[in-house]
Amino acid sequence: KKKFFPEFHAKHRNFTFPFLQRTTTINISILQQYKFNSSGVGSAVWDGSAVLSTFLARRGDIVFGADANPGKPHVVVEIGAGQGLVSITSAMILTKLHHVGAHVYATDGDASCLVQAQTNVDRHLNLTLNSTSASSKEQPTPVVMITTNLVRWGHEEDTRRVIASAPATWVLAADVVFENKAAEKKEEEEDDVLHGANQAFEALTKTFDQLIKKKQNNALLLAYKRRRDREERFFDMMKEKGFQRRRIKKRFVHRRYRDTFELICFDKDGTCVQRLGRLVEAVNE
Repeated sequence: KKKFFPEFHAKHRNFTFPFLQRTTTINISILQQYKFNSSGVGSAVWDGSAVLSTFLARRGDIVFGADANPGKPHVVVEIGAGQGLVSITSAMILTKLHHVGAHVYATDGDASCLVQAQTNVDRHLNLTLNSTSASSKEQPTPVVMITTNLVRWGHEEDTRRVIASAPATWVLAADVVFENKAAEKKEEEEDDVLHGANQAFEALTKTFDQLIKKKQNNALLLAYKRRRDREERFFDMMKEKGFQRRRIKKRFVHRRYRDTFELICFDKDGTCVQRLGRLVEAVNE
């Protein structure tokens, strides 16, 4: 029987992202078990995660620049983390840039996916530690904390727990903007309820609205692939909630994905332009 998306069924997915000026790389190996233990679509790595991770690794000095959160550690929240690729990439970048005390929250609404994400986080924890001499008896301490957290879209109590200590510096998301057709509603499996017809976009935009506020100097970076016309509703809802939309210029997106993916920055107070400068351009809406 032919399998759709054969890469979803691979046990290992290996990724290499050039870091900054390409003098070194970020190497990540993800274990995945697609639809294992009733997990949903997030139980495999989608292309959007690789698109966003590539951009972050290449432009990490700009995205996570010192002026992004002056005097305070970075707080990065990924929504719909799935197998954790974007969150792990972010933690490794922050470690390489010596952002001591930063915290990356890998969140998902699927508890089964979070178990798999935690496995992948654990496999890379040693790459977010301070190095110590061989003679030192002290245990290495993490430069960057990375934790997995249950955040169901639209559930304010879940979001509040993640940002209880400090607001997010960046919210990250990849391949989360899709919703099942209304005609498919009766046939939706329980694990697909997060993307249920006529409810996913409302819940997702509510969560983004809870995380990103005016005068908090924070923003959302979204890897987006257009699949259905109905997705315009998501952008309309974001606009209604006061979000401004900018696009990462095509030349800064990996050439393999330039024709299929957009990287979009949303904010409420000009943070995208302030932080990303020449990397972004206006969107005609």
